[in-house]
Parts: sequence; structure tokens; C-alpha cells
Amino acid sequence: MPIHPFGRGKPPEIPSGSASIRLVTRLVTGVDPATAEGKSLALAHGATECLVAAEQLDNGMPDFTGEYILTFHALELGLKAFLVKCGVTDKDLRSYRHDLVRLYEVAKQRGMSLSVPDVEAMLGWANEWHCDGVKIRYEFTRSRTLPVCNTLFPLAGAIINASHPRSQIPLGCQPKRDAS
Repeated sequence: MPIHPFGRGKPPEIPSGSASIRLVTRLVTGVDPATAEGKSLALAHGATECLVAAEQLDNGMPDFTGEYILTFHALELGLKAFLVKCGVTDKDLRSYRHDLVRLYEVAKQRGMSLSVPDVEAMLGWANEWHCDGVKIRYEFTRSRTLPVCNTLFPLAGAIINASHPRSQIPLGCQPKRDAS
């Protein structure tokens, strides 16, 4: 049975002979999720994957909702990676939920220092759509005014780098697809 990070249980049963369901197994090698360092690296890896995917979307479909969702999630995971590395417990981390502003406040208290201009303004803007109810994923009836998404990329990269330099994040893990 594949290892499931953070003990989320076994995968669902797939009906035998199902031609429409294909599986992919994702596991970041060299990460021990039982340690704070391992959890932090796993979160930084997830943040980097989200940021890389958002950058790819920016090349063909800039400023679509999916790009914002991925970028905001990269910001959140990057902040959480930093906090876990600083010793913040899972329980405390969950209490911050999706609140980018609060996560950043706590990260600054724990020593995060970023040289990106307008961090608070950008996180506040993102937080309006990411924090309460993750509105960016569900609210399509209201007009939105957001920064051009790729202007958030340097901030997301700086946040990720604060926990683990991006060059040290093992993005080489390739998903193994089933033979179907």
C-alpha cells in the first residue's frame, strides 16, 4: 500500500476493470513527515508545485481564476512551511486556517523577513478572496478587483524561499502513472 503523508488513510477502492479511472501515486522522496523539518519541506514542495502550475497558466490563460487559486494556495502553503519549520504545532497551524494576513503576522514574529515591496497590501488583497470561505473558489457572481496574478509570483517565491530555498526543494519527483 502506498504511503500517505500525514496519515490521511488508505486510498479509495477502484472497481476492477475500470477503464475510465487512472491512478497516479505522488510521493516526495527524502521527506519524513514525522518531523517538523519533513512537514515543512513537504509544505514547501506543495507551495512550489502550486506556484509552478500558476506560472504555467500565466503563459496561456493569464488572470483566470485557476491561476489565482494556485497562487493564493502557494502563499498559504509557503507561510505554513515557514511556521512549521519554526516549531508551530499542527493544532496551532490549523487555527490560522486560510488567513494569509494572520499567517504572515505570526511568521514575522517568528523571524520571517521579506524584501518584497507591499507585502501587507498584496496579502491583504489576496486574503479578501482566500481567507473567509475561500471565496475565489466559489464566488462567481460578484465583480473582483485583484492584482494582476503574476505580480504575486515574486512574493510567493520569497515566502517559499524563507522556509527552504527553492533550489533545495525536490521537484524531481515524477508521478508514477498506472498502466491503464
